[in-house]
Amino acid sequence: MTHIVYDKKMVWDASMTDSITPERTFFQTINAVFSFALIWQVVTTFVAFIFFLSKEMNKGFSFNVDLTTSFFVIDLAGFFLLIFMVIYSLGLVGKMIMNVFTFGQTHHLHLLLKRLREEKEAKDNQKSK
Repeated sequence: MTHIVYDKKMVWDASMTDSITPERTFFQTINAVFSFALIWQVVTTFVAFIFFLSKEMNKGFSFNVDLTTSFFVIDLAGFFLLIFMVIYSLGLVGKMIMNVFTFGQTHHLHLLLKRLREEKEAKDNQKSK
């Protein structure tokens, strides 16, 4: 039989509250980060779609030289914005994976603590009889 020594208050504090913002639970923080990542990726996809549509619409038009230069600058700025958003979205995928893993580990910890508590109570009840 394995005996695990743990401090209930420390485990509870570490798993249930965020040290930066104590009014939010760990679960709420993980869900907020996950939601932000999903919203950012949806916005990135929408922006990419808008750029795609604008490029498709501009194929049939011919502009004078001054207008073409300003479109080039706008397209270049939009391209860099889109590249930033895509790279940031790809970085968020790793964060999302880590958050899901951390949430799973936290859930497993709570199940383990519940089982240990139940075993201890059953053992105490057997001793008292």
